[in-house]
This record gives sequence, C-alpha cells and structure tokens, in this order.
Amino acid sequence: MKFMNHYYIVALISFFCVALSGEADCFAKTSAGDGICITALEYEPADDMFQLGRAYEKSKEYSKAAAYYGEAAEMGHSDAQARLGYFYQVGRGVSKDYDMAVYWYRKAVAQDNPFAQLQLGICYYYNFGVEKDIDMALYLYELSADQGNMEAQYRLARCYRYGIAGRHNPAKARELYRRAAAQGHSKAQAELEEWQ
Repeated sequence: MKFMNHYYIVALISFFCVALSGEADCFAKTSAGDGICITALEYEPADDMFQLGRAYEKSKEYSKAAAYYGEAAEMGHSDAQARLGYFYQVGRGVSKDYDMAVYWYRKAVAQDNPFAQLQLGICYYYNFGVEKDIDMALYLYELSADQGNMEAQYRLARCYRYGIAGRHNPAKARELYRRAAAQGHSKAQAELEEWQ
C-alpha cells in the first residue's frame, strides 16, 4: 500500500501544478531542497520514483532513496534495480545483504543495464553473494564495457594486461584503457601513461 500512497501523492502534485499554473512541469522537493521535475502529461510512475530516489541519494538521505528505488525496482525499472542492488551491496540506506544485491543486479542485467552488469561482475569476481567465477565476471565486464561503462573498461583492461584467467592481450588492454581514459577515468589515464 506504500507504493499507492506515493503514486497518488505524485499524481496529485502533478495534477494541481498543471491546473494551477497551466504548465506541465512541477517540482517535488526533498528535505535538502532539491527539485525533481514531474510532468503530468507524461507520467511514468517507475521513472518518477527512480528520480525521487536519485534526489534523495544526492542529498545523502539514503534510507529514503532506497525506499523509492525499491518501489521503482518492483515496477521493473532497471536503473532502480541496479541502484538498489548497489545499496544492498554496500549497505547504504539498507542492511548490507549480498544475496539481495545479486537478486536486484540479475533483474537489471536481464534488461542489459551496464551498471548492473559491472556490479554483478564484481560480485562474481570477489565472491559477493555468489560463488566466485572469474569467467562470468569477465563476461559481465565485457557486456558493460561494450555499452561504454568506463569502470568496466578499466577493470577489463587490467584483466587483459595482467592475464587474468588466461586472457593476456596487451593490445586489447591498451584499447580499453584508452576508451576509459577518454571518458575521464583517472586510474585508466595513470596506468596508460605508466605503461607507455
């Protein structure tokens, strides 16, 4: 029933803002004063819950962020599923729970979410909530890297550079370092300079 309360509150805010101002845009405020744009004409409950979660996360109100991510995640929002998985992985706004982290990452990975692919790869690499599987970790890093995730590119580059799981490929490592460095990844930039 919690979701329904939020749904109706956000819908009412949108309706009244449109009715009173004649405009389609309205803002919900977090306690930190950040605004979230809510468009009544294109109301997407899952995305709006996710955006509210982001605002609360940015204002460091993690338990509220986790609650909104949870609502959006239950509605199938892949970014919310990935963020909620991360919150469970590190214990931000919720109790640390690797099993729940993996559960939400898998849901988001099924929707090709690059952040979830990276994070689930990290879980496989370090044995967080799943049996350690370096091949699966590298596969997930590659999926994420192919979608432009600079952290996945960096991690995959290190695997190719140092021959993790028999994957020694200096040319591929340099290419991935360059791609991550071009996006501003400072460790990739430093390692690329050191290597040359």
